[in-house]
Amino acid sequence: MVKKESSEIAKLAVLVERGFGAITQDFHDLRDHMDSKFAQVDARLENIETELRVIRSELLIITRRLDALEEKVNGLTGYAKEIDELRERIRAIEYQLKMKSENKSVRA
Repeated sequence: MVKKESSEIAKLAVLVERGFGAITQDFHDLRDHMDSKFAQVDARLENIETELRVIRSELLIITRRLDALEEKVNGLTGYAKEIDELRERIRAIEYQLKMKSENKSVRA
């Protein structure tokens, strides 16, 4: 009887060991999958950040050109209002970029 019980315990131990082995493998597979997904997300975020840097740089260039244009047309009627409208549009774009940038950092 003791032999039978120890045999059954040994079988149970083997089943438990296989079960935990399978769980461990599933965990490693899931971790590898998640690492891959995070790497993809990181790559996409890097691309977005690069694009945003380019847009910000272009907005800065536009702002500087508007400054130069404003100096040249200082005193000519009509242009000041148009330049102010363009500056307002640039501010709106910068605001949107800032909001998107803050939302991204909150998610990270």
